[in-house]
This record gives sequence, structure tokens and C-alpha cells, in this order.
Amino acid sequence: MEASTGRATRNWRQFAASIARSEVAAVLVMMVIVALATTVLALVMDHPELASGQAPANPCAAAAGAAATRAAGPQLVVADASTDNGTVAVFTDRADDAAQRQSKQLAVEGGTLQPNECLGTSFSGFVRSDGRSIPGSQVSSWAESDNTGTRVTVYIEVSPRYGTVTAPGGYTGNVYLDDVRATGGSVPVYIHVEYQDVWRAAMLCFGAAWAGFFWAWLVNLTKQADAPPPDNLFWLYIVLQLSVLVVVPLSVLDAQVLTNPDWSGDVTQYAVLATLAGGGALATTPTLRALVDRVVIPLVRKSGSLSGAAPEVPEIPALPVVPAAPVVPTVPVVPAISAGSPAGTPAGGDGGSLPAPPVPPKPPVPPAPREPMEM
Repeated sequence: MEASTGRATRNWRQFAASIARSEVAAVLVMMVIVALATTVLALVMDHPELASGQAPANPCAAAAGAAATRAAGPQLVVADASTDNGTVAVFTDRADDAAQRQSKQLAVEGGTLQPNECLGTSFSGFVRSDGRSIPGSQVSSWAESDNTGTRVTVYIEVSPRYGTVTAPGGYTGNVYLDDVRATGGSVPVYIHVEYQDVWRAAMLCFGAAWAGFFWAWLVNLTKQADAPPPDNLFWLYIVLQLSVLVVVPLSVLDAQVLTNPDWSGDVTQYAVLATLAGGGALATTPTLRALVDRVVIPLVRKSGSLSGAAPEVPEIPALPVVPAAPVVPTVPVVPAISAGSPAGTPAGGDGGSLPAPPVPPKPPVPPAPREPMEM
């Protein structure tokens, strides 16, 4: 009983050690890592956004009002900014800081203003493509003349997390002069409010990429159902999965979210993000898998195993066993008798290399006596 238990324990240990070095174990380990990472991100990073931004500043608010009360003379006209290259793009960051931008200098027509003078401005509503708008309390604007009074610069400052949290996306509107001394000076403005919860997009990219890798791995496994997964390649397939999970999700995340300031994070955009990440991993995995199977593994087996063991020697198949023929009893060879040899003496031994014994000479025969002739 103890012997069978010990043998079963040894067999189980050998099976576990073999599986622990296999491709299957590498896939299962990476599945656990991805699940843990996404769970930790969801628990740690998921919190409501706070409206803790600072109020947008307007350094010319008081000076513009005081100067307007002392203004005398006709109202001048300031040229509008071109819509081709005069649009002011305001990029807000993911912190609570306010963003400030200024327009190109606009020419004053029909006269000059006082040098370095503040001018009052107004702005239209800044609206997103779906109709949502930025609250007016989060935007401020003003204008200043240059030191010659012939050109005007328009300024705008935006704080999308002051008082309330503005939804991410792109908002368009206009800023224009609203002063008794000058009019016109309309400047198109494009405000980019960046998406705050980048971790959600990253979590979705990594999860979708691993799902795409797993699907490609299952397809390859069904094609090679007769061949068991190779052993002692655990770390090799861990590196393969890390390559897929680094190249594909980061590329998709950078192209769709990080470099797109108008990404708003709606359901449609998340669906596109998951499709690109999963499809990219599904398309990339066969290429990297072929590189591992046909280039890396042969090199590893030629130089030695991953753990430093001696290279495997291919096993030569045993020849089929042919049944032996039945033994036939041998017939004793009777030596030939020479004609001139004594009986029982082999001529030349067994007829082979021994010489025949010498033959004794015959005794001489005396001549027969002659009878006398009759006369």
C-alpha cells in the first residue's frame, strides 16, 4: 500500500513539474496576472471626479471697465481672426489647473487705441457635437492692445473642473470684443477637455488584447491537437504573451486616447477601443507565435534547454523484432574414402586441408617358372 502511494505521489509530481514548464501553464499564469491587475485598477483607481479646479482668472476685468467709462471718440473696428489659421486651440490637462491661450494679433482699422490698454470681451457658448456645453463660470476672456495701439490680442482661460466637472470632449465657440472703444475681433476657439479616467481605457485595452491572444492560442491549439504542448518552454511563452500585451494595447491606447484630446469615453468609443485591441492581438499573435516556434525554440534546443540542461538527443525508434527461425539439427558429415587409401582412413582428412596418408609399396612378385620345351 505504501509503495503504491509513493509511486502515485512521484507520478503526480512529475506530471505537475512537466505541466509547470509548459505553454498551458504560461497561458494560465498570464490569465491570472491580467485578472489581478485589472481588479486592482478597478478597486484603487475607480473614484468619482471632484470639482476642485481653480477659478479662471481675468486680470483685465477691473481695468477694462474703468477705461471704458473714460473713453471718448468713435468706436474702432478690429479685424476678425481667420478661420483657417487663426483658431485658438485650448488644451486642458487631466489635473485641476486652468489653461490659458491667446490669439494672433488682430489689426485695428480706422484709427489707433491707447497703447497697452485692456479691452472688454464676450464669448458665445462652447458646445460639444452632442449638444453639451461648458458652463460660463469656467471660461474667462479679455483683450489687450499692443504698445503702438494698432493691434489687439485676445486671451481666453478655461478651468473645466471649477464648480462642476465638465465632460471630456471638444467644444467650439467664439470670443469677440465687447467694448465701447472697439468692436469686432471675433476669434474662433476650440477647447479640448481631456478624458480623466485613462486607467479604464488601459484596463479595457489589456483585457481585450489578452482575450484576442487567448482566442488565437485556442485556434492554434485545435490545429495541433495531435501534438502535445512542448515542455520546458514556460518562460518563453510568458515572454510571448508579454510582447503581445505590451505592443498591441499601448499602441491602441496611444493612438485612440492619449493623442486624441477629444476622446470622450462613451460606449461607442469603448467598443471601438476593445475591437482594435482584441483584433490587433488576434492578428499579431500568429506572427509572434511563428517566430517563437520556428526560430527561437530551435535555437534554444540547439544550444540547450532554458534551464541550462543538456540539449535533448532525439530518440531513435527501435527496429521491429523479427521472430527467430526454428533450429534445424545438423547432419554429421561422413568423410569420403579415398580409392587408394586404407579403409577408415579419410582421404585428405575431412576432404579438406590434411594430406592423405602414404600408401605402402606393394611387394615384388617373383616371375613364374618356365616349363621346358619338348623337342
